Amino acid sequence: MSKRNSVACTTSVVIVELTSPKKKAKVVDKQTVNVPKIFTLFNKDGRPLGWVFEGFFDGREYLKKLSNKSGSLTIVGEIEFKSFSNLKTKWLPESLIGNRLWGIIIEPAHEGVDEDGSMRLFPSDQEGVPMAWAKKIARAMMLAEVYTNIQVKERFLTKNEECDFIARCSTVSYKEAVSAVSLESVAPGLFEELI
Repeated sequence: MSKRNSVACTTSVVIVELTSPKKKAKVVDKQTVNVPKIFTLFNKDGRPLGWVFEGFFDGREYLKKLSNKSGSLTIVGEIEFKSFSNLKTKWLPESLIGNRLWGIIIEPAHEGVDEDGSMRLFPSDQEGVPMAWAKKIARAMMLAEVYTNIQVKERFLTKNEECDFIARCSTVSYKEAVSAVSLESVAPGLFEELI
């Protein structure tokens, strides 16, 4: 083999080199594309507990409006949502269900009713309603162009996951805790009747 042929082979290898930035094809891994998900949560007996929202960072303001205890009208993406007094939205930075989730819990009936009974309770006892509500949220978010695609799924929780979800959604905020402690510190004491 002559020197001339050896140089030609080396030159052709440099031209076809796969590590060249011009030759790389951009491949999008399907695992890295995060599609937001809504999970309707059920306990082992099939009783609905609420929902968790995975990847809903852009939709958080809409989710907060869904636990509308004031009775005012809530519209997301031209879809009207009824107000329910027993829904509570919480940010779950970590939980047994997952991390960095928004959660909406269906509180027990006695906690969501005003004294006059004027507020509406979420109809969780009717089969299919919690899943239909999750699908309605997904449609509204897509109509509002917050997301282009949302997956809606059911999830049955273990007893530990159920207890963790309820405990994390039931905790009071820092502002509520400070307010309660402040009121407690000035509460009437033993000598109130003397002064």
